[in-house]
Amino acid sequence: MISDSLVFAFAGGLLAFLVAILPLTIKRVAKYPSIRIVLLSFAIGHMMTALLETFAREFYMSDIANPIVSFATFSIYIGVLAFFGRTEKLRKDKWLTSKEAGELFKKNA
Repeated sequence: MISDSLVFAFAGGLLAFLVAILPLTIKRVAKYPSIRIVLLSFAIGHMMTALLETFAREFYMSDIANPIVSFATFSIYIGVLAFFGRTEKLRKDKWLTSKEAGELFKKNA
């Protein structure tokens, strides 16, 4: 049986997931790896929390859950960072001057 509190718990996490994932549907936003990394980390972390809060409520409310969920969220961030952070632009061994950064921005716009 599904209670109102379970629906409420899942709906909050689902809303946070959608708010984080919707900007990725905009082509200009999804083009930049740093924005994808942050938004996907938020989205996956909130969905994981919503599922835990809904289906493993006893564990989610326990004292041990906070460090475990925090570590899992950090691991998701590192995984997304490793997946999307491998671009030529992010691996340059030099600092960009403002002129070079402006040219790079115009080229990617």
